[in-house]
Amino acid sequence: MKKKDLLQHLNLEIEQLKQRRYEDLLKLTEEVEARQSGEGDSFYQVEIQAFCDDKTGTLRVIVAMDDGGLRAFKPLTDDFLITRSGQLL
Repeated sequence: MKKKDLLQHLNLEIEQLKQRRYEDLLKLTEEVEARQSGEGDSFYQVEIQAFCDDKTGTLRVIVAMDDGGLRAFKPLTDDFLITRSGQLL
């Protein structure tokens, strides 16, 4: 998959995650969400994980995406922060 196409999927994934509630994203601190999608030239893998950044409970949600080829050794990544009140930072 071309890098620009993979970036589009990554951006879409981030936007969808930002719509989730804090409580749902908090579950990602305990278990990584991983899946594969597409076939052939449109195949990609996604891993989503969250970490508590500080004592206030702010989460850092990280998405890593690759095409299963050499990109798997250096996946494209993006992240965002969300507070307990649901505010995106």
